[in-house]
Amino acid sequence: MNSSFECISTLQYRLKAAENQIAAFKSEKKYIQMEAYYQSIIRKQETRIKALEKEVERAHAETVTVRNYWIEVTDDFDKECEEKLAKADKDLIKVL
Repeated sequence: MNSSFECISTLQYRLKAAENQIAAFKSEKKYIQMEAYYQSIIRKQETRIKALEKEVERAHAETVTVRNYWIEVTDDFDKECEEKLAKADKDLIKVL
């Protein structure tokens, strides 16, 4: 007998919860709540995406800067090497 009372009570609680849920959907409160929840998730994701895009932009700018420095250094080495070759050519012409 005690078991059937517990079963009936549980079923009544479940029925009441289901009725409340149906009423929330019918009154559109649940839809508004769900939309607000998903809009907050979307805003968080958009903020995260913007932060990641800024990080990518910064990394790209840093890559460009480093590449430009590298080009300057290699140009300096090329210039220095050409000067040494020109000096070596002049010294060789003087010797001959």
